[in-house]
Amino acid sequence: MFEIHRQAYLNALGIDNYVPRWQLPGATESKACEFIAPEVESGDESLVDQQEPRQTLPSLDQQPEEHTPLVTAKSANEIIEQISANSAAQPQTPLTQNNAIQTPTEENRQAPTPVVSPAPISTQKKSQVPSFSEPEKNERKALARKTTSENVSFSLSFWRISDDLMIVDSRQAKLALPTEKLLVNMLVALGYPKELPKSEIIHWPLIDAPNQPHDENAARETLNAFLDEQFLLRPGRFLLLMGEDAAQYLLDSQESFADKLNKTFTIDDFSLTAIVTHNLAYLLQNPESKADVWRAIQPLRQ
Repeated sequence: MFEIHRQAYLNALGIDNYVPRWQLPGATESKACEFIAPEVESGDESLVDQQEPRQTLPSLDQQPEEHTPLVTAKSANEIIEQISANSAAQPQTPLTQNNAIQTPTEENRQAPTPVVSPAPISTQKKSQVPSFSEPEKNERKALARKTTSENVSFSLSFWRISDDLMIVDSRQAKLALPTEKLLVNMLVALGYPKELPKSEIIHWPLIDAPNQPHDENAARETLNAFLDEQFLLRPGRFLLLMGEDAAQYLLDSQESFADKLNKTFTIDDFSLTAIVTHNLAYLLQNPESKADVWRAIQPLRQ
């Protein structure tokens, strides 16, 4: 687009052309350049014929008859002279306030903003943190462990041996050990029949759904609901918990598994006496532990 057309379009659209109103100190003086339109020599007709036809912008004077032209084309010199005349006619705003371009001097240079350094940590006021006694701290730690939100996974085998006895074993199926044969031998020694009822296996989490809770609290609630179903119609007396998983998720106790081993606990919700021992896979791998387990399960003798 030629400069003459560009200036005319900008004026028609109401877009102001900004030019310097005064010269800054040290700036090079601005000079108006005269626009020279490209010309084609009339004698070189072959050059004109070789050029490809291209679409040219219509002149502003060539408007439809029903429309009045908004502006007329002017030369660049005329436009610059008109802008200069308009700028000279308008009163100049003094360069003394916010619109002034100030050169930093000793008088107008602002003092640096003082930097306030933070007070030493020792002098700052400490936030009020409630203090707890030692028993309260232990209780809070136990509550935090109980309400943990970490996902857990385990597998348990349940045998309802009789109306009085249910056995829960922490499964280690990857070891492929003859755990049921060992359990039959233990029950026969206690006076129970040789036939072992079919086990019911619970894998946690029950379903692999990302939106469902898989933490310890959810596992406890599910297992408690299972025990409630088992002992609601057929109340029992003993619950043999074999292995760490069975003891951790079926007993409401914050003691470690080592402290629970070969001890009895009372489950008040079901009026059961729970006995905690090693699981069957551990006993097969560590035969020396069988004696302690045998003494612990003597209350189950028929």
